[in-house]
Amino acid sequence: MFRFASRSILVMFTLVLMMNVITMKPALAAAAAATDSNASLSESQFLTLFLKEFAAEELATMPTDGTYTKAIKEYHLAKRLGLPVIGTSYTPFGDDKITRKKAAQIMAQGFTGKLYTEKESVDWLYTQFFAKNSYFKYEDFAPNDFLTKEDAQLYINLLKNFGHIKLVKTPNKKVGQYRVDSFSTPVASYTTYEQAYNHAKKYSYTKVVDTANGMVLWYPPTNPKILFHLYVEGKRVAGFDTKENAIAYANKLENYQSRIMEGNRNISVWENYNHYVVKNGAGKTVPFKTWDEASQYALDNDRQRSYIQSIDDDVNKYKNAFQTKDSANIGNGVLIYNGYEIDRKNQDSYELGTHGIFPQDFFNPYIAYKKNGEYVDSFFDTFIILGRFYSDTGRFEETVMNQANYQEWNWYKERTLQPGGVIDSLNLDVSSIPVVDKIKVYIGIPYPKARGEIIKLDGTSVAADYDNRFELVKWYVNDIAEVFESGKFDNIQFEGFYWINETVRSKDDERLVTETANLIHSKQKKFIFSPHSKATNYKNWSQYGFDAAYFQPNARSVTDPLELKKRLHWGYTNAYQYGMGVNLEMEDISFSSIDSLKRSFDQYMEIGDRYGIQKSSTIMYQGTVMIHRLGDGNTPKFEEQYRDYYDRVYQFLKK
Repeated sequence: MFRFASRSILVMFTLVLMMNVITMKPALAAAAAATDSNASLSESQFLTLFLKEFAAEELATMPTDGTYTKAIKEYHLAKRLGLPVIGTSYTPFGDDKITRKKAAQIMAQGFTGKLYTEKESVDWLYTQFFAKNSYFKYEDFAPNDFLTKEDAQLYINLLKNFGHIKLVKTPNKKVGQYRVDSFSTPVASYTTYEQAYNHAKKYSYTKVVDTANGMVLWYPPTNPKILFHLYVEGKRVAGFDTKENAIAYANKLENYQSRIMEGNRNISVWENYNHYVVKNGAGKTVPFKTWDEASQYALDNDRQRSYIQSIDDDVNKYKNAFQTKDSANIGNGVLIYNGYEIDRKNQDSYELGTHGIFPQDFFNPYIAYKKNGEYVDSFFDTFIILGRFYSDTGRFEETVMNQANYQEWNWYKERTLQPGGVIDSLNLDVSSIPVVDKIKVYIGIPYPKARGEIIKLDGTSVAADYDNRFELVKWYVNDIAEVFESGKFDNIQFEGFYWINETVRSKDDERLVTETANLIHSKQKKFIFSPHSKATNYKNWSQYGFDAAYFQPNARSVTDPLELKKRLHWGYTNAYQYGMGVNLEMEDISFSSIDSLKRSFDQYMEIGDRYGIQKSSTIMYQGTVMIHRLGDGNTPKFEEQYRDYYDRVYQFLKK
């Protein structure tokens, strides 16, 4: 392994140097304290010096893949040789300072191809220069001191002088691909990962290293270097220093559901879970990890009446059921707009008048279904009354166009409850229909503006802060509840209130809807909500105190057939996933545009039938007059088409 050249000439030189280096390191350090040569080396710096001297040709052929740019090639070669290094080409551990005993271990294993402990490595290094004698002690080596550049260069020169010129690769038959390290010292090697893992998991400060690429495959979860934890089938089984190492190991478990959690933030950063399953009418099920994959498969297999459902996992537990008719006490609800939006649409061909007044019998096609001139069944059992506009430019929703104060809220309240208004008209129309005794009603609550000031009815102004916003809501709710408690409307069962804003975004709004829910519940009434398809926090609807929620697919105006179906799948899947109902949507269309309505709403019904939404609680957005227009029968040119479609909508909802 080594040769002696002019041994007699070198003896005195060696004795002097080695006594300083091995047994008198403090003296050497003091002599060189003011020089760069006394600076402590990191592991990567020592490895660079060592390998460039003894393995320059092999180093030049090493790959350059890795994230630790200071010594990528060096760590690739170190792992290939099986050297007991701490760092890798993917981790920053190579920046840690290296001790004299660790440097001795790297040199000893590098020239012998044998596994040595750190103490055995110091013994080996000493015997390369001196005959083994009783005067040497391990502590004399100062093993725990950090290695200096001068130390490293002296070791390298001495090893060269005593004939060590080439590193030895550990034979595969002696060291397997998977190495177990304890406190960064190699203690065993195995040919399979399972064998190495079974050894390493018994101890706290071990790791499993893949010597083929230098990556740490496993750390015990209790190791203080752990930054990323691996969960398999919901149980924490291992931890890793980097996300890349964690993913590399998790990918070996492709047949298991696994997740990687970042310990510092306790969030999931990678997962191997099937989150969706596509089903069809024939009972076939195909799982997918992402929504995009599932929806694409459903669209590609549309002829098989495919539909999508979410899958529970160790973190996410879903409702996986639509809002039921019994829990919501709503079978089929319909949105009725009575704000300034109906005044804006006042045209010769428009069925409604101005000032929120509804013609007699206007609501009959909503309340009951007529066949052969006779009312034979109820239609919509619940009417949700709301206003979106209070002027040409003023809106009641969360927008800069919302400048509504007490006067505008009072205007809407009086408009809703006035003689000939929506409530009065509904009450009268129900009285004329023998198959319906009462209808249920919800009244919309405008969104209280969160900017500027709120002007009260007496003209005083207050800041639009949380307390004053809630005070406005409370005044409005109390006044409306009092009117219905008077028993003025015999044919109406007042159920509660509807939050007209379609998302809950801020912390103040979360608190506001929760306190509003508490207020409404104190009156033994219900509170409902219909989030749009891009709304924030819609998953938390029940936590906010809503008694029911109805998700909007927002597909009614989509002209591309595939995009229309994709949005419907998204809407129905989310509603089912989070225990909501669905808000079915059709828009007001001109009398000659029935075909455009069919192209859109036919898909709502066809895909909705796959999901079985007819058995659940639903509400319907219908513009401002569309159900009336379909069922009224006063459009001779299109009456047959309109009546036919009215029948289809009824049959779908009452199926």
